[in-house]
Amino acid sequence: MKIYFRSFLLLTGLFFLISCDPNADRNQFFIKGKVSLNEKNYGDAIRYFSEAIKLDSAFYEALNNRGVALFGQRKYDLAIADYSRAIQVNDTLADAYYNRSNAYYELEDFEQALSDLNIVTGIYPDSAYVFLNRGMVYQQLGKTDSALVDFNSAIRLNPKNEAAYVNKGYILYTRQLYDEAESAFKSALEVNPKQHQACNNLGLIESEKGNFDEALKYYDRAIELKPSHPFYRNNRGYARMNQNDLDGAEQDFKLSVFYDEKNPLAQRNMGICLVKKGDEKALEFLTTAKQLNADTPQLYFWLGKALLLKGNQNEACKAFVESKSRNEGLVSEKEMKGC
Repeated sequence: MKIYFRSFLLLTGLFFLISCDPNADRNQFFIKGKVSLNEKNYGDAIRYFSEAIKLDSAFYEALNNRGVALFGQRKYDLAIADYSRAIQVNDTLADAYYNRSNAYYELEDFEQALSDLNIVTGIYPDSAYVFLNRGMVYQQLGKTDSALVDFNSAIRLNPKNEAAYVNKGYILYTRQLYDEAESAFKSALEVNPKQHQACNNLGLIESEKGNFDEALKYYDRAIELKPSHPFYRNNRGYARMNQNDLDGAEQDFKLSVFYDEKNPLAQRNMGICLVKKGDEKALEFLTTAKQLNADTPQLYFWLGKALLLKGNQNEACKAFVESKSRNEGLVSEKEMKGC
């Protein structure tokens, strides 16, 4: 399961009315910049906002908006610099604090992101999306109690906030509170029946309960909505494998690896499936899983089984010994015979 993708609502302020005041040229550049920004023409937007700033270095609205354009170009450090300049001019500019928190989040500077969002929640105590984003920052910091409080606040302020339900469900799932997590994910689906992450996560819950028929229904829905998602393919493959549908499982694992060859669990699962089918190619996938993450759960037991398929008893014994030392809980006397 993955945390719900964070959506950024960048705040850009209001248009200015052109008048016969000394700032007319400055404001004209600003409006042109806003038009370009709304069209996601970030290069032109930066150019127009820069012209406005040349005419008025304290023009904090232009600084904030140029930061948004730079953010759009993924130039997060430069965006932070502009947001910070805007705040220096106007330290009550909530838009700039909020936007800067998004840039800090992208740079994984979660403490700074939290600091900015704490300021914004004080200014906008009734904003669901601010609580949602702060909750996600708390998640990244491992402060899941605080994250739950913020997700609940986001839901209270906006009962149709699907992202808050999904993230709340994620935390409850990790705490093995499956009934509560299920309720949260189903609430997300009530808001948006095409919420594919909620479908996938409900499949995970049913898999944890051993209800693979029900799990497959949810995975089918998730994949119908997002056919190329590697995790959904991997999860459905695992459920199929548990129902001994090895051909269907192999097809899903193959696609999962195709869409994300860096996922050690998908590589491992493909290897397990091929071991169960007696296919010597299993060793290739299990070896790749080890290269990607040597601590992948249950890896060494299945690596040993794959080595046996290749007739390499000595290396298989080493793998089984390693499996026992890691308490994988799968090695029996049968595997250790001959070691």
